[in-house]
Amino acid sequence: WMKNEMREGRLIARFWRKSGPNTVSSKYHFLFDWNETCKGTISISCIYWEMQDEFVYTSVDCIRLIEYLVDGQFTQQEKNRVRRNLEEFQPLTLKKHCKDTEEFFVKVMKFFDPKPRNIEKDIKLFKWNTLGKALQKIIGQYTASYSSTTRLMYMRDDMTSNFE
Repeated sequence: WMKNEMREGRLIARFWRKSGPNTVSSKYHFLFDWNETCKGTISISCIYWEMQDEFVYTSVDCIRLIEYLVDGQFTQQEKNRVRRNLEEFQPLTLKKHCKDTEEFFVKVMKFFDPKPRNIEKDIKLFKWNTLGKALQKIIGQYTASYSSTTRLMYMRDDMTSNFE
């Protein structure tokens, strides 16, 4: 982590996608220049929650990322379905009015773009190391209704993992 990331308590992960007839490939890396822009990509927050000693992402960021990967915009009903499917990954809940989490809640609310939340309410946080499996599961379910052969390839930096 660089000095700015340590102070803020988050890294920005930039994702790219490549779509084929039956495949969605994604690659990401962490940005150290937050002003860097790149068309055709999406960025989400990798947040360090010191109290839990965990790197986490939010359900809001996950939904935005999935919409980007499938090149579509979900209805509210589809977003709710994604949230229900994410429950399998045992989220930690960041509560607005909880003495133990209020300070961290305020910190997350103050994050600038990419904003890891939409509105000021309880936030579901997921361990960063579950992101690949969450993407595979949800995109697999999403694409199953459109094509039973679509699969997701998820890559970090130069390390590739295929999820079948």
